[in-house]
Amino acid sequence: MPERSVLVEEYLDGPEVSGDSVCIDGRVTPLVLAHKQLGFVPGFEEVGHIVQADDELLSGGALPAVLQGAHEALGLTRAMTHTELRLTSSGPRVLEVDARTGGGMIPRLGQLVTGIDLGRVSAELAVGADGAYRRHP
Repeated sequence: MPERSVLVEEYLDGPEVSGDSVCIDGRVTPLVLAHKQLGFVPGFEEVGHIVQADDELLSGGALPAVLQGAHEALGLTRAMTHTELRLTSSGPRVLEVDARTGGGMIPRLGQLVTGIDLGRVSAELAVGADGAYRRHP
């Protein structure tokens, strides 16, 4: 009989967000934050995203520090990343960090509201450029 294993994770209550960030020389700069709209528990299926041009979570509070800490813990120094988090009553908690842009329409939504082309930033990082990015004025 094959050996079986089970992964048990802590349930984290609170809204889920995902942040697309650029990490250059170990410094993490969040570019786009998507507030996930989820379906019914226990599936947590994503049914939509809300992206704001000037999301207050990106400009202060615990989220930028948590993103920086997650990247440092993983040893990431140069990458475009997509980090999924839960905003719990005790602060943001990291669910996963991926070395890619967000899936679905997140990059397009981000570009529409911020003017930042996450695909272009990713490509520039891959060829050694600093991934130029500027928000809409």
